[in-house]
Amino acid sequence: ARDVLEEFPDGRGREVLRQMLRIGTRAVVSFPNFGHWLVRWQLVRTGRMPMTPTWDRAWYETPNIHPCTIRDFFALCAQDGYVVEQWQAADDAGRRASWRRFPRLANLFGEQGLFVLRRAGEPAEGRVLDS
Repeated sequence: ARDVLEEFPDGRGREVLRQMLRIGTRAVVSFPNFGHWLVRWQLVRTGRMPMTPTWDRAWYETPNIHPCTIRDFFALCAQDGYVVEQWQAADDAGRRASWRRFPRLANLFGEQGLFVLRRAGEPAEGRVLDS
């Protein structure tokens, strides 16, 4: 889903997310977390857009049209009426990070965010992600 959302400039990624949840009962979304401490540190230290294993392209070559943080995505879901059924932070290799119960720490140390969403009012189902 990350690649799909990144390809749409001018806020259309938000529309793609809306359409995903109109068509299906769940949406799985992943993205690199711009709130990771190394990204923040490189931006402060150099004054330039960072390069990390997750953010491995120059800013003008990245498909990430709208960089966001894990906290930003939680706020977007709340604003647009999506229920975050499950989420996790991951490192650059996709391994689950240990900050599951602490969104602020996940925002600071998780290199990627992975979310399972549903529309408000949809019944909850079984777990998709490992606990």
